[in-house]
Amino acid sequence: MFCQTTKDSTYIVDLNKKITLKLSTSNKTESFSVKSPQQKFELAPNTEFITKLGFNYRFVSFSIKLPTEFIHHYNHDRKGKSKLFSFDLDIFIKRWHHYLSYNKTKGYYITNTKDFISDWDPKTDQYLQFPNLHYTAITGISSYVMNPNFSLKFVTNQNEKQLKSTGSFIPSISYQYYIIDDKETLTTNNSTQQSKTLEIVPEIGYHHTHILKENFYISGGAIGGAGYKNLQLTTRSLDNSIQSTSHNIIMQAKAEIAMGYDNEYFFSGLKLAKTWNQELRKKSSTTYFHNELFFRFFIGYRFKAPKKIDTFVTQKILSKIPF
Repeated sequence: MFCQTTKDSTYIVDLNKKITLKLSTSNKTESFSVKSPQQKFELAPNTEFITKLGFNYRFVSFSIKLPTEFIHHYNHDRKGKSKLFSFDLDIFIKRWHHYLSYNKTKGYYITNTKDFISDWDPKTDQYLQFPNLHYTAITGISSYVMNPNFSLKFVTNQNEKQLKSTGSFIPSISYQYYIIDDKETLTTNNSTQQSKTLEIVPEIGYHHTHILKENFYISGGAIGGAGYKNLQLTTRSLDNSIQSTSHNIIMQAKAEIAMGYDNEYFFSGLKLAKTWNQELRKKSSTTYFHNELFFRFFIGYRFKAPKKIDTFVTQKILSKIPF
């Protein structure tokens, strides 16, 4: 099976000539922990759900976050106000999948405020807040599907349809560069920190899709690897700033399971995933963790692309760059 170089039409139906619109909601926010030998801060933005609108046509798929306040109402008095922006891009070139995302979040609160205020009441009191804490991240993943009869598009952006049960090993490399910057105004009584982190991790995983009956499916997989982490930490005061750099080995893993319904035009599904990220050696006094358990619910519809658009893409783009 893995010696094949082209897809078997009895396993996969290509739907990339259709335009796909997808609406999804998830509890996956840019939350993280900052841990030092003395204490641990659990930081989160004041939003429980992220809603995105996705567009997919041919070999390109992208999604953008919708304004949170129009969909969910949040009490800013106790947790502060957060501003979020995110943009995701998927590019499929034969069996290669390239994913790139940009995320920016401003405004965090400490979810474990009780660890710092002994008489704090979780029902009425304000959380400790960092209104000027900025998180900016660029994340990318490049993956290669070894089995041409396994559709990664089916489980990621629903641009193909898997007809028969099958799976594939998927080697990949993930890379992330993120900045956590407290932009609070400096005074004689405070200090602020900025961290710049680069992570590069080669990974290997396996994903399998099982077709239950006609248009119903269940899919799951796991991936893990170890790689390099570089952390540059700057501590600023009114008089001076101190910089330090640490190099480390990190291990990360992800497991997920999804189930859903998919026919020629309409599809919907639910995905559950758990991620782990851990440093192998504690060389720095401050470490950042991104361990998350999250869900994503999505619903979408496919329709035929207008003839003028399809002709333009075919003649002007695909004829010159044959994806």
